[in-house]
Amino acid sequence: MLRFSKHDDSSDLPMATLSQSPTAEDLQFALSQAQRNWRRAVALAFKASAHSVTFTIFVQCEMGTGEPIWTLKRSDEIGLSVVWSHKSMDVHLIQSLLAVEFDALSKADVLESTGNLGLSGIGLTQSGVAETGQGTCLERADTQSDSSTEINLQAGERFVEFYKAAIASVISCLCDPTTGIFTYESFIYFLDQEYRRYLRGGQPFSVIVFQMCGGKVESLPMPLADDVQKGIILIISTMIRDIDLIGHYGRHEFVLLLPHTDSEGAATLARRIRVALDKDWSGQLLMNFGVASIPSDGNDPCSIMALAEEAKNHAVAGSLGVMMYRDLY
Repeated sequence: MLRFSKHDDSSDLPMATLSQSPTAEDLQFALSQAQRNWRRAVALAFKASAHSVTFTIFVQCEMGTGEPIWTLKRSDEIGLSVVWSHKSMDVHLIQSLLAVEFDALSKADVLESTGNLGLSGIGLTQSGVAETGQGTCLERADTQSDSSTEINLQAGERFVEFYKAAIASVISCLCDPTTGIFTYESFIYFLDQEYRRYLRGGQPFSVIVFQMCGGKVESLPMPLADDVQKGIILIISTMIRDIDLIGHYGRHEFVLLLPHTDSEGAATLARRIRVALDKDWSGQLLMNFGVASIPSDGNDPCSIMALAEEAKNHAVAGSLGVMMYRDLY
């Protein structure tokens, strides 16, 4: 059982010192100690490998709710810094997050002993994730070795796994509850972000505005039932990349955002989707797609959305299926 003592003469903070990263049992015991007095934090300190780095995990129960707040601090030759702070997390998840930090430094020892350096920032720091713009892997320098790259990717995968519930919660707030895809407002936000990346990196991207309906009655499109609409969207989702986005554009219309894709690539995808859906639904769907791209068709998000819609309208009028804006004039 852990033995807690005062942190120092100036503080009555209970602290236990460990020789390795805390186990789930260690964290659970520390939590139970913190739950006895919600006004007092409990700390576990442990040294990371052969480095002059000490991690200290603090847990304190919030007044009123009793929910635990976990904070990890790092102390090294540079000074003391907060690595992360989380609320209401299970001890097993906290243990896994600690293991990421601990293992990263342990692996760094091996790389340094073989002359492979350049590992600053391989820990799960908040800035390292935010700077990638995607949140799926940690930013790395091109000069890193294959071994350090592997560490970064593993840490990034763990980050996504640990925060899967939180990520899903945020995404659910941005999506339509019926279809499960992004609302128009959410889509416009991501379109703006992609445009900003284009301004910085110069990579093209495309937008596809498309309409789906179950035929026409008196020249008006027949709306699809919610379950049919959702099933079609699921099929489309299996045909696009992880970096592509699908959202609502109107009552019977949808929109795709395709990063790093020119008009021809976007049109090819639109044709593949049309063929796949036509096969699955035995020709009972009416589908028309309009494609526009930056920089070949327009220079800003508003213009390519309008141009993609114009191309779609021409596809509808001529029963063409797929129309690129560049082929209109």
